[in-house]
Amino acid sequence: MLNRWLLLNFDALGASSVFITTLLVLSGWIPDWLAGVTITSAMNFTASVYWTCRMITSLELDLK
Repeated sequence: MLNRWLLLNFDALGASSVFITTLLVLSGWIPDWLAGVTITSAMNFTASVYWTCRMITSLELDLK
């Protein structure tokens, strides 16, 4: 249950990062290339956290 809660929170963090980056690009505060890097990093961060949580949970279940 904790695994799903963490994933939900990290997905929300990634989505808010993409949303804020999009707003900053549309307002002209940051250049387009930097927005692309930020959005890609946010998506990779979410995927990495998801994979890490699944592997830790799997390891914990295997050790019992």
